[in-house]
Amino acid sequence: MGVRPLQVQQERPETAKAAGPLLPTLVVGVWKGGAWKTAIAVAAAELLAWGGLRVLLVTADKQRDAHRRLGLRRSGEVVRCGEGSVTVIGASPVKTIDLLYRGDASKYGAFDVVVVDTLPSPKAAKLPGVHLVVPIDGRDAMTNAAAMLQEAVALAGPPVLLRVKRSTAETWEKWVHLIERAAGGDVEYIPDPVPESSAVYDAHNAGQSPWSLPRRGSTQAFLSAVRTVVLPVWRRARPGRALPRVPAPERQVYVPGWDDDEAD
Repeated sequence: MGVRPLQVQQERPETAKAAGPLLPTLVVGVWKGGAWKTAIAVAAAELLAWGGLRVLLVTADKQRDAHRRLGLRRSGEVVRCGEGSVTVIGASPVKTIDLLYRGDASKYGAFDVVVVDTLPSPKAAKLPGVHLVVPIDGRDAMTNAAAMLQEAVALAGPPVLLRVKRSTAETWEKWVHLIERAAGGDVEYIPDPVPESSAVYDAHNAGQSPWSLPRRGSTQAFLSAVRTVVLPVWRRARPGRALPRVPAPERQVYVPGWDDDEAD
């Protein structure tokens, strides 16, 4: 006889479920400030809402910049866009995980899609099953994007790169290939620049939707790019249906040759 230690058997779940967000999710992220992440995320959320979806916009910005750009003051407030809506929630990285993967979003209401305005962490590419949009506004953002995408895990599709601010096409293609090599897989990109629009900037500072602006010049380029990057999320939320157009502002006047570019 004698005393023998009993080996504890490790408990394992009967079925292992692959991680993935509970709702179609668009993340706008790069670990660098000033790359128009919030502008893109807010415009994307509004566009999806105009399609009739209930959108949860998650932001970790302590300045509540997304709230202000939508004309809101507090977390949890709602903006109506046509038949849809945007609800803005401030969240830490850990809370964002709970919202996306563990059902905590239901405490704020019922939603069809989620848009995430970058986490305050370089781990945006470590969110499995999301659609990732990466705005690039210069060499620093390119370097940070390459480092971030080296650790990407099971995204819903290739990350989409946007060129914010103007640069040569040759430089942009060089950066795209560098990021692709760092990511170790395919990436998608929009060839034309998505220039910073002073009209969009001023509208957001006033809590006004950029979709209410005249569609011309750099504003048109910005809105067209936003429409392109939301399509994969829209198709998951509403398969087989076309993404509706946001109504153009009334009394819009376009003068060819004068309004092609805004004075940014």
